Amino acid sequence: TGSSRHRVPMCCRPRAMLPIGRAPYSSWRLRVSVAVVAYLYILAARALEACDIGDRVLAYREAPGCTPTKRTCWFSGVVADGPGRNDAMRTIFWDDGYQLRRRVHASYVQQNRTGRFCASPSALSDVTSCEDDGCWRYADSCLDRVGGVTFIDGAMRECHEVNRYGLCRTGKIADICPRSCGRCESIAQCLPMRKTLARLKRFAHWGWYSQWHQDSVLHILLVHPRGLAIPPDARFFVEFGFRPLRGLLGGDSNSEYLRRLGWRGIAFDKTNEGPTWPLYRETITAENVVSVFERHGVPKELGIVTIDIDTCDFWVFLSLAVVYRPRIFQVEYNRHLRFDENVTLDCRPGAGGGGSPPDEMYGASIQALAAAGRARGYSVIWVERCFDVFFVRDDLMCDGSALPDLEAFRGLTLYEDGCHDPWGKLGEPASSEERRRWLLDLSREGFPG
Repeated sequence: TGSSRHRVPMCCRPRAMLPIGRAPYSSWRLRVSVAVVAYLYILAARALEACDIGDRVLAYREAPGCTPTKRTCWFSGVVADGPGRNDAMRTIFWDDGYQLRRRVHASYVQQNRTGRFCASPSALSDVTSCEDDGCWRYADSCLDRVGGVTFIDGAMRECHEVNRYGLCRTGKIADICPRSCGRCESIAQCLPMRKTLARLKRFAHWGWYSQWHQDSVLHILLVHPRGLAIPPDARFFVEFGFRPLRGLLGGDSNSEYLRRLGWRGIAFDKTNEGPTWPLYRETITAENVVSVFERHGVPKELGIVTIDIDTCDFWVFLSLAVVYRPRIFQVEYNRHLRFDENVTLDCRPGAGGGGSPPDEMYGASIQALAAAGRARGYSVIWVERCFDVFFVRDDLMCDGSALPDLEAFRGLTLYEDGCHDPWGKLGEPASSEERRRWLLDLSREGFPG
């Protein structure tokens, strides 16, 4: 948005746009006005190249002996994230399959389509939404142009006014008013599930701070302009159990990505607590999870809840979703359970006959968690291989876009297509007797009441 000093003066408006009764201005003024407007459009277009997800690019890849001036150090790839974070970093999937050096400042990324770079080298740090030194961002160029941009009802209007007149459907206006027109962050009130699934399949393969690729999933669902619109007061996360370990690229947790974007949140763990992070020591159960949330002031319709307690995840999910209705649930599943199995660790009183289950007997299968989601009004949108099932609240799905089944996620278990992460097998296979003792088979015994 802008200020009045940037408005085009009455003398410099095109003749067709002058109010009735005003004298037309001279031809030289018309030529100057047209030239100025054209120049501003060119500057805006160049400044607002956002290098969106899926754009083909040539990017600098740091390596020993490399400098940005050596063209042999520039490699082809595709942008895998794009705008939404309000930062000048881009994640690049390299065409040659190289898995490192994928996080690149956008001034070192050149768009094939236009030949322009994705950001200015002078993009500076912006920590206004962060509360500590470890929470940093960059300011990007996905901003509205300052000052008047078009005439409406005889008056020069600014970017924040154009959307109400439906002008964001005009390509030129959307280009110079990307933030107001929803190109910088989502304004969508529903999620097109099938289109989102296709985007996740192609691009959800990177992580900056998460345990594996969860950051990219959160970016596509909650951050990218084609994701789900999250009101500012709902940009709140809860993660449990939280472990203060370092992620794939040196982060802390599956919610650290959102925290560094200015989201508020809280984490719980059975054994850990931290003075510099909103991390509290809590033992979460199906019986107490709602009271724990209430005691810590968690909003009822927050952005996301992440459940990873390696025991009764299924039961905690069922209990919590009765009262708390986040837009997204992220629940860990048991990688050792095959895709067609519909089983969960039995956490009902007296189940198992005492003692502790074997290491392989934890959590629930993909099918069992999907059944729990259906019972609480949530649908599966994504499965992060061998880690988490992501759910979207049903009222936030676009009509007619629901996934027909879970076949897109078949085989994402240890004993089928395998786990491609460093953790691999987390326990030895349980015997048939141990499985009967510790697992509840929902296909045979029915869904718990």
